[in-house]
Amino acid sequence: MHVKSWTLPRVFLGIVFLGAGIYRVFFFDDAKNEMAALGLPWFLAVVVIFLEIVGGTMLVADRKPNVAAGFLGFMILLGIAAGLLSRWDSIFGGLRELFTFNATPVSMLLHVAFIVMLAGIALRKPGE
Repeated sequence: MHVKSWTLPRVFLGIVFLGAGIYRVFFFDDAKNEMAALGLPWFLAVVVIFLEIVGGTMLVADRKPNVAAGFLGFMILLGIAAGLLSRWDSIFGGLRELFTFNATPVSMLLHVAFIVMLAGIALRKPGE
C-alpha cells in the first residue's frame, strides 16, 4: 500500500487515541474504574493514558507511526485479553452490537472507523 493512502486512517486513529488519553486525564476515576473492571491495578491507567497521548500524537504528527502503532496495538491486545479473561460471558453475549447500527457514541465511532478504512482502500493506487 502506498504511504500516502495511510494518511487518513493514521490521522483518524491518532485523534481517537489522543482524545481517549485526554479524556482519561480529566476523568481519571473512570480510567481507574476501567482497570478495576478488567481486574487490573488502577495505576495501569497512568500507563494507558501515557501511551494514548504519546502514541496518538506520534500518529497525527507522522513521527515514527509504525512504532506508535505497534505500542498502541499491543496495548489493545492486552486490553482485549484482560477483557476476555474477566468478562467473557458478557462479551460473547453482546456480539450482536457489531452487526447493528445504533445511534450511540460507540456505534457511531465504529462506523466512522469503517468509513475511514474503506476510504483508505478506495483511495489506494491500483495494484497496491
